[in-house]
Amino acid sequence: MTLKVSHDWHIPVMGIVYTLDTATKVARFGINSVMSIVHDQVIEMMYKHHSEIFDIEYEPIDIGEEDYRARRITRYLNLVDDIVEGQMAALRTMPLDGGFNDLHLAFQLLSPTHPVRGLYESFMKTKSPDLESMLKDSLTKGRIDVNIMTKLDRPFARDDSQDLNEAMAALRGFANSKLESSLVLSAGMNPPLFTYIREFPDFLPDDSGKMKKKVILKISDYKSMRVQSKLLASKGVWVSEYRIESGLNCGGHAFGSPSGQLAGPIVEEIMANREKIHAEQLDAYRSALSMPLLELPPPLITYQGGIKTHHEKKWFLDRGIEMVGMATPFLFVPSVTILSENTREVLIKAKTEDIELSDDSPLGIDFWRVKNTLGDIMHNRKIAEGDPGYKCTYGYLRLGEDGLCSADRRKVSERLEGLKGLPEGEMKDYLRAKILAPHCLCGGLIWDAKRAYGLQGDPFAKTTDALVCAGPSAAYFKRNYTLLEMVRHFNGEAPFPELASAPNTHIEELRINVEKLEKDLSTHQFRENAEAVKKSSGKILIGLLSSIDFYKKNIGTFRQEEQAGISEQLGQHEHRLAGINAAYFGK
Repeated sequence: MTLKVSHDWHIPVMGIVYTLDTATKVARFGINSVMSIVHDQVIEMMYKHHSEIFDIEYEPIDIGEEDYRARRITRYLNLVDDIVEGQMAALRTMPLDGGFNDLHLAFQLLSPTHPVRGLYESFMKTKSPDLESMLKDSLTKGRIDVNIMTKLDRPFARDDSQDLNEAMAALRGFANSKLESSLVLSAGMNPPLFTYIREFPDFLPDDSGKMKKKVILKISDYKSMRVQSKLLASKGVWVSEYRIESGLNCGGHAFGSPSGQLAGPIVEEIMANREKIHAEQLDAYRSALSMPLLELPPPLITYQGGIKTHHEKKWFLDRGIEMVGMATPFLFVPSVTILSENTREVLIKAKTEDIELSDDSPLGIDFWRVKNTLGDIMHNRKIAEGDPGYKCTYGYLRLGEDGLCSADRRKVSERLEGLKGLPEGEMKDYLRAKILAPHCLCGGLIWDAKRAYGLQGDPFAKTTDALVCAGPSAAYFKRNYTLLEMVRHFNGEAPFPELASAPNTHIEELRINVEKLEKDLSTHQFRENAEAVKKSSGKILIGLLSSIDFYKKNIGTFRQEEQAGISEQLGQHEHRLAGINAAYFGK
């Protein structure tokens, strides 16, 4: 069997631009990464930027041209693939018997237990030409995956054709590209989009069952996995990987589990039922394609969210998870992600209290925001000066019936006007804060790329400053790191001392969920659906207590030196939940 470079981790999508060209920085080392393809306007700017670097003639694809959104995405993805292919060719010509170069780095990034790493270490001792040839043959390109947030699916052109919706055009852009990689679907169900996937041959199996393009589905728990897998399979869409993501212990938009279950019990339930899911999915898929004898391998089960250390990564791999994703830590690696120096400085200084699960997303979904960025400062200043809201220039979040984003100054003004008849008090303060909270994400989350790369060609004036949507684990990384440093940390070869006192990811996830529960219950009386919020909070409370019980029973799965501390913290949160139960449910 030919040995190939591979990794047991990947770099998930981050924001709109943070990983938009990460593949050009890591794919040659066999590392998979994911980019967002929601913002075709910044994608067009990025294409222009990279075409200048690689001396490629640039012809703009202007807004209003036929199928401009999909064409912009296709062209950029093809360029990224060309860049990576060129890097792979260059890598294979580099010498191993000279000084340090990217070829050496490719092998040093591997896990110490990887067989190719063993070959490399043997070569360094023997300088064998045969080993050098084997090592170069093992080089593998990392996947260049893309992410579509399925909720972002407004029409972007005045046409009755549904395939001019945002998500469908993004899908078409990926499907028409030459990439052989995966589409990551996130943020829930979108049946019309799911049906549309089958229209593209690259997503269908050939005679051997191979697909040029695959589907990865983000899931929150076993229930969401089962419901969505059946729906997709019945539409003739095969899911090749289920990517479990922590409900709240992640970056960007956060979708808390309605059951209150945490990562440990969720992973256990999914792994126990993976064969059942595969059988159900395969039956529905065969029926949809009228191919009763088709055989496909079981989908991969992967996990991402809040992993900060080698031991946390290993915990999931030991449970049978095939690959884990680490996102936020790579915001501290300038050679991997796009951030301006100013924003990286804010990240480095951030403490736990500076990373907030906020109401800042116009989508009305919990959103992790790091305080003290230029965008945060600007937002607060606008409110203080009596000029809240933004001029909506990009429009990706104009999803309401009135066609306005909830961060649009017209929408904000209208909603504030509606509060004037309410008496002063806690309810009015709560509602006012909710109205003022939304930031302009379309502009704020691309600001760093514009500043870091000096991107030109944005047809819209600047409406906001930098925002960063790092996850809570950002509080524990305290400097910039090289790619090799970060990978050696996660491989357990040279762990960062600054992470030694960080809480275990399972405890961190528990803390975040308990705090979210307290916040929801303390304000539920101000909401129109107050009783429904209280009822759902009761279910979450039960799920959290059940998760604590799971970790207590499985305390032996943690390192011995951690067990006493984890047990103590589980007890503290159990006591805290008992107080919540007594205060709000009289139990």
